[in-house]
Amino acid sequence: MSYERKFWGVKNKPYYFITLIPWHDQTPIAPLPNKPVGGVSQHNMFVMFRCAGCSFNAPVFDTLSHEYFHNWNSKKIFKGLQNSAWVKTASFIEGFTNYYGMKFNLRLGIITPQYYIDQYNTLLNSYYHSGALGLTSSQFSKIDMWKDLALERYPYQQGEILAHNWNATILSSTHHHASLDTMMKQLINGKNPGKSNLTFEKMDHVYKNYTKTSIFPQIQSYINNGKVIVPNKNSLGSCVDLVYKNIAPYTPGLDVHNSKQSNIISGVQIDTQAYKAGLRNGQKLLAIKHYSTKINDTMLLEVSDHGHAKVIHYQPYLSKLSQTPQFEMNAKKWKAEPKQCLKELSE
Repeated sequence: MSYERKFWGVKNKPYYFITLIPWHDQTPIAPLPNKPVGGVSQHNMFVMFRCAGCSFNAPVFDTLSHEYFHNWNSKKIFKGLQNSAWVKTASFIEGFTNYYGMKFNLRLGIITPQYYIDQYNTLLNSYYHSGALGLTSSQFSKIDMWKDLALERYPYQQGEILAHNWNATILSSTHHHASLDTMMKQLINGKNPGKSNLTFEKMDHVYKNYTKTSIFPQIQSYINNGKVIVPNKNSLGSCVDLVYKNIAPYTPGLDVHNSKQSNIISGVQIDTQAYKAGLRNGQKLLAIKHYSTKINDTMLLEVSDHGHAKVIHYQPYLSKLSQTPQFEMNAKKWKAEPKQCLKELSE
């Protein structure tokens, strides 16, 4: 919190109260299944829910950084955009906040460079295999996204990728004299043209100061028309390489916790290899013969289906494998110049 206040040049920010509540399956307001941390933001306060027995680790700090950043990002900078379509505003209000929550924790040493890269790779994997990929903003607005966390997160993913891309573009255009940090500070300190609420036109004016290009073609293409956003190869600096891998998002294909507790299969996702292999809600779970957290490994579940025992085997991933952009550390460069590599990753 001190770092975020220093980042914005705030010296007289009032108190900020945080309460942490452990939650169980019966907790009235709790994170969704498979989301072990969540909460509710209030005025100068954040109520955090954390799964009972879970450690106080990186995801907790990611959430705290994200929520505290909203005091500037959504309540001040992007407040004027909130009358626009949700899919458009969420890209900037939530996506940019995700970007900075992770970036600040990297700069503070709370998370490692590898964790930071892994998290961005996970986001890219989810985005490129999202059921919303390619939908126009009009089509997306007709989806009941609140019933599907993966769909609800789609605008967040769009915004975070754009934040990485804009940062790389500004750094390159200004020979590293300015970054997305510079743009964000200019948007909040009143130097943007006009004194009324922020508009996309004002954002465009500030972005043009650094890149000589407009944001509107990107908003029209990626947000409005649903074109797939390609990550800038320099998003994570010169010591991290952009590669393409034949992968898909990991998922066990069922609600493992509830299925084990009740011995009845539940939470089966239709667009998974588990479903394709014959796993169905209501089957009796006899045994998990092999559990895996890797998409190239095999899950083995013994179930009883209408009184007939059988073993279902499948690879634990969503949708299907496809070429997906991912970032990898360049080991030689990190070994030769670790400080410079970290500096570029943190910019």
